[in-house]
Amino acid sequence: MLLSLSITHLRNLESIQLDFDPCFNFIVGANASGKTSLLEAIYLLGTGRSFRALKTRDFVHHKNHSAVILGGISKAYGHVITQAAIQKNISGENKIVLNSKIQNNIAPLAKLLPVQIIGPDLELFSDAGSAARRQFLDWGLFYEGESYWPLWKQSRQILCQRNALLKQSQLDLRQLDYWDDQWAEISNKISQLRCDYLSRLIQSASFKQASFLAADCFSVEYQQGWPHKKSLIDCLVDSRERDRLKGHTQYGIHRDDIKIAVKNRVASDVLSRGQKKLMTLQLRFAQAGILSAQNEQLRSIFLLDDLASELDPENQTKVIEALAELNYQAFITSTQEQAHWARVVVEKGSSFKMFHVEQGEIVGETTDRPLLA
Repeated sequence: MLLSLSITHLRNLESIQLDFDPCFNFIVGANASGKTSLLEAIYLLGTGRSFRALKTRDFVHHKNHSAVILGGISKAYGHVITQAAIQKNISGENKIVLNSKIQNNIAPLAKLLPVQIIGPDLELFSDAGSAARRQFLDWGLFYEGESYWPLWKQSRQILCQRNALLKQSQLDLRQLDYWDDQWAEISNKISQLRCDYLSRLIQSASFKQASFLAADCFSVEYQQGWPHKKSLIDCLVDSRERDRLKGHTQYGIHRDDIKIAVKNRVASDVLSRGQKKLMTLQLRFAQAGILSAQNEQLRSIFLLDDLASELDPENQTKVIEALAELNYQAFITSTQEQAHWARVVVEKGSSFKMFHVEQGEIVGETTDRPLLA
């Protein structure tokens, strides 16, 4: 869990130091006050990237060259605190530190801080493509063991090699045979891991516990990136000419997807935005539940940006109750205080802290206020 955070030069948050509640943290403020920037800082610390901008210069406060985020991280039931820091420079150079030791990549920090963002964009139902749904699977597999991330990185290297070969004016068929074999082998491995993971997730107790929508209302299926009735190696051989014309590989795990359907119809075409948000939450809560079942010391951190958007008070209450029962740490933004959220938290025997944001300034308040009367 994240116990403390220091932010320097991130958007309008120039110099912020905060201590958090291990359960619920409600962040209240007007639009453009800095609420989402606080979530962005937490996400940056846990993933090394922003969910709002592709370029570092877009989130570093103007006239500065870098943004720095420091956090105190603790295991779920332990008192040992890890000091973590990440510095993002507009030059492209980044620095990651754990307990005063410089890290070569974000993986060791990400392993300590499994953070998930759920905002108004409903990325699992995005019309932009299937990348977010593949990332959803890869997120879960990343935390299940040490072997998946190197395997995934290797797959990216193989795909780059095959695509580079396809762009050459003179095609070396022996090299293409080699990279076809490599790509087919690693794609089959990762595809099976993704398929098994999604199956376990749908059958998990946490998926059924966070049942915001009726179980018989929808289906979630894994869809591999090549025709089921044909081996991937055959698809690669048969599509060589088309691949060369397009300049990239058409079949493989980079085309994997998750098919979410409601009574045999595409969910994106049937569900309301509120229902899509509930289904996204249910899937991500289940994912966090699998992680906790495997490692009870590792609690997921949920960043819920504008929870009230698209959800009526009854469904907001269901989400708060599920977070409390599943024992996840949550950071939830809103444009105004939601008294019923606090009441639900207290009724569930949990705790919370309230933060008010105004023009880049953040003030934390105690919970013994008329809000709970």
